[in-house]
Amino acid sequence: MDPLQYLSLIALFAALLKILILVQSMAHSPINAAVILVTRTLILQNILEFILLFTFGYSQQFVILLIGTFLFVSTLVAATMLNLVLTVTQSKYIRISQLILVVPIIIVCILLIQGSIYTGYELNGLSFISRPGPAYPLYQGLILSVAIIATFILCKGSISSNSVIAIRSRRTLLAASPIIATSITVIVLRLIGINASATFVMPISSTFFVWVLLQDERGDFVVFKMKWIRVWFYFRQALKNAFSSDSVSLKEFKEDTEKTILLEALKLSNYNMSAAARILGTSHSSISRKVKKYNFEDPSNMTLSKVIEQSQYNSKIAESTDI
Repeated sequence: MDPLQYLSLIALFAALLKILILVQSMAHSPINAAVILVTRTLILQNILEFILLFTFGYSQQFVILLIGTFLFVSTLVAATMLNLVLTVTQSKYIRISQLILVVPIIIVCILLIQGSIYTGYELNGLSFISRPGPAYPLYQGLILSVAIIATFILCKGSISSNSVIAIRSRRTLLAASPIIATSITVIVLRLIGINASATFVMPISSTFFVWVLLQDERGDFVVFKMKWIRVWFYFRQALKNAFSSDSVSLKEFKEDTEKTILLEALKLSNYNMSAAARILGTSHSSISRKVKKYNFEDPSNMTLSKVIEQSQYNSKIAESTDI
């Protein structure tokens, strides 16, 4: 097999992973529908990439046709991504925006049929790049604009007064950041004359994107974050003990670890002890005893503003059950 054919398996593996993730999606909501739409276009993109790399040296006309199809699907990915961002942030202009998104898709389709976006292809190391046509800068500008607009909308949503929108926006921004960063980097490099390709980075980035959103949809995102907080705490404590002259007993280390992890679980669950118990895999009574043990109910540790914030958060969750 040719090296490109071996590397094409990355795209195939990414498509299969996305399919496995997609079949686990059970929730029914506008956001979930938008995520499924993006995932399907990403799967199609990965499959096209696999076929393109695997059959690269077979037929020139076939490869040119596949490149055009791939560029069109990439436009669909950008449009569905922006649609997801607008859905997550509950934009009041979402219906109008969805109609507007059809226009660039039609324009790209016409330009591809005319052969104005690319004129052929060439091998660049272990990847391929399309030779730009007269309308290629327009295509790049379109994808770049979508990436910048999506990032701006998510950043704005992450500081929204609506805590539900803020949390969703931050998680979507985290999930989409590798895709956005890769897209912007490749486009900027090509604009300044450097041949760059996202052939192998994008399948991995897009799989990470789908996986993180699934974790959020299934309610496992907080648990996932909690595990990394625990690992990070152990690492910090190990460094502290290694370079500190103060001796720390095993009992003190255990209590400090337990206290920090419990406090983080309470923060992640907005100080809801039942939710914190589910995160840590223990009982409500056990969490309650430890809260009293470490005096987390003391005003210096848990202020009235946090209790009010929790009450407001629960009210917003009740008002947004369709999310």
